[in-house]
Amino acid sequence: MKRNFFKQIDQALMQQVAKIEARSEYQRFQEFLSSLNEKEKKVVSQTIHLGLIILPLLLILPVWFSNWSLKRSIEEKKELVKTYEQYIKSKENLEVSGQNIYAAGRIDTEQEAQVKIKSYAQRFSIDTNKVAVVNYQPGLASDNLKETRMQVKFQGLALVEFSDFLGSLMNLEKFKISNIRIERDQTSLLLQGHIGLNHFARGL
Repeated sequence: MKRNFFKQIDQALMQQVAKIEARSEYQRFQEFLSSLNEKEKKVVSQTIHLGLIILPLLLILPVWFSNWSLKRSIEEKKELVKTYEQYIKSKENLEVSGQNIYAAGRIDTEQEAQVKIKSYAQRFSIDTNKVAVVNYQPGLASDNLKETRMQVKFQGLALVEFSDFLGSLMNLEKFKISNIRIERDQTSLLLQGHIGLNHFARGL
């Protein structure tokens, strides 16, 4: 059974070869080769062999590059999903009462907010000009609670930088995210957007 199968393949290949040899282009090529001396024939043979090596590579490289780009895009989307999961978790934490909702220190002025935000950017070697508090709003204030609201604008951040920066604000400073908008520059592939933050600390 296997012999018949391979025999059929051999016959099909031989038929294709015969068709190629029967074409006028092939005949002219053979005549062209016959007119060459041995050195010229060697050059033609080497050129053909080189073409047989390069052609598959030219066919494979676009596929490889496409797969590489797709893999990179998938990894970036995974990181964005991870960041959004942190955002959702942070929003859920707003409903939780207790010590873990309060930051270690208060934020009383816009200048203090700017200093705090930029200090967290510096932790990850992020240019402080790339992050800024653009809308500072003192919230509720009582003997037991001091709330501060702000919008933070960011631009030109790599995905890893943004993830580390946002994670530190939530985990270390206890910022709660009220809203978030992320865009990616199609040229530089860097992130930009706004983050709405709420900050809770003990009152006076």
